[in-house]
Amino acid sequence: PDHPAVAAQLVRLCRPGARIRPPAWRPGGAIASFFATLAKYQPSPPDGAGNPLDWGRPDHVTRLLGDAFDLDFLEAESPQLALSAEALWTLFTTTFGPVKALAASLDDGRREHFHRDFLDFYHQYRVPGGISSPREYLLILGKRRDG
Repeated sequence: PDHPAVAAQLVRLCRPGARIRPPAWRPGGAIASFFATLAKYQPSPPDGAGNPLDWGRPDHVTRLLGDAFDLDFLEAESPQLALSAEALWTLFTTTFGPVKALAASLDDGRREHFHRDFLDFYHQYRVPGGISSPREYLLILGKRRDG
């Protein structure tokens, strides 16, 4: 949640010439909408916590790392594919830590509301044969400068 601290650690740990290639979800896309669906069921983040989607904004990354790294950015997409929204619910609630923990933390009524909202989110991405939800990301390409 502390973006400047993360950036400072990257600078500290990378020797001159080292390369970083972290991906980050881009704001404004399907992942941002997915996070908004989850947020309805999660506690509020602590004061001062950074928005994880800010790492998907080149200007934010440049402010944090641009003094120490030569930066380039590549925008791409990795679709979430499944046979159905229900298949994704099963996958996420049994294997994807954040959704698994969130679902387990809710009482039966809230969990059912979460389940319906989750399905509604993915139903908007129906295609013949299943679901294809876009997952837009930014690949941060950085090379640590000398000194």
